[in-house]
Amino acid sequence: MDASKKRKLETTNARNTGNSKAQEAKCEDVDDAKELTRLLEPFSREQVVAILVSAALQHESLFNEIKTMASVDIVHRKIFIRGLPWDLTSNGLREYFNKFGPVDEAIVIVDKSTGKSKGFGFLVFPDMETADIVLKAQPHEIEGRKCPCKLAATPHTEEPTPQPSNRIKNSANTSSAANILQPQQDVGPPGDEADRKLFVRGLHWDTHAESLNAEFKKYGDIEDVTVTKDRQTGKSKGYGFIVFRHQMGARRALAQPTKVIDGRSTHCNLAIQPQRNNHAPVPPASAPYHMPQPPMPGPYQPQAAMYMVPPGYVMSPYPDASAYMAAPYPPAPIYAYSQPQPPLPQPSQPPPPPPRQ
Repeated sequence: MDASKKRKLETTNARNTGNSKAQEAKCEDVDDAKELTRLLEPFSREQVVAILVSAALQHESLFNEIKTMASVDIVHRKIFIRGLPWDLTSNGLREYFNKFGPVDEAIVIVDKSTGKSKGFGFLVFPDMETADIVLKAQPHEIEGRKCPCKLAATPHTEEPTPQPSNRIKNSANTSSAANILQPQQDVGPPGDEADRKLFVRGLHWDTHAESLNAEFKKYGDIEDVTVTKDRQTGKSKGYGFIVFRHQMGARRALAQPTKVIDGRSTHCNLAIQPQRNNHAPVPPASAPYHMPQPPMPGPYQPQAAMYMVPPGYVMSPYPDASAYMAAPYPPAPIYAYSQPQPPLPQPSQPPPPPPRQ
């Protein structure tokens, strides 16, 4: 065989061998990814976060990738600020925060009917580092007013644990709040969507899905968040829907149906109300009380109704009839029973007509 042909054949075989090895490695990576996904799916959000934190601290490349993804997501760059002066405009808000770095967006929420400020707003920064600097520099004093801020997608902070003197007084409230604010690992079947889907009304016109997700994710893992918008104008209709991954998350959220989102008081309930059964049994507490009635008697039995003489009973004989004397009755004044009775009078008949002449 010619040397050039032999060299070409060896090159082709090497290329094919390399391609086959690459495909095998790719298949192995796909299988490993599927296996890893299968292992991670049952974990709760807290467990996955703990695993990522541990891995990121050991591998710098993973830590940098997490930071890059966090900077891309607006959740880590959007800040909610409250306590703003009533005459502060969006331009004034931007001018104040320009000293910390570039500002992508600055909005002061105003009432649509009056045009006056509602005392809070939102800031969006180009990167996560600038947002962290702004959060660490609070509280910010704007025109003489202290304005606290936080990430718009951060759940409300928990109340501090009460001191021993107040522990008895606030024990019930503290325990209930802890059960709601601390996410739990939900076990068992997730339940039907009707038991996991909530309807939220009273939303601010500028409230986005990120704010809803930030408020409700502390109750459990969320599957879907939607703010309903008008098809023609694209503006919010003031309500939305939230679907939890497990029905227990929805139950924890319904324990406190009234929530403050973006400065507005909202209310949530099940999106699909259960149908009421008109023939459902009345609860024992509200059911009217009736005295127990004796059982109905069985069919009438004449043999059982016959009079039975008890043993040993002797009936006394009746006295002789001749011992009784008849009472003296006076004679009948008109007729005796043996006298004949006169015939009854007949009704009179009209006289016959006179004969014809």
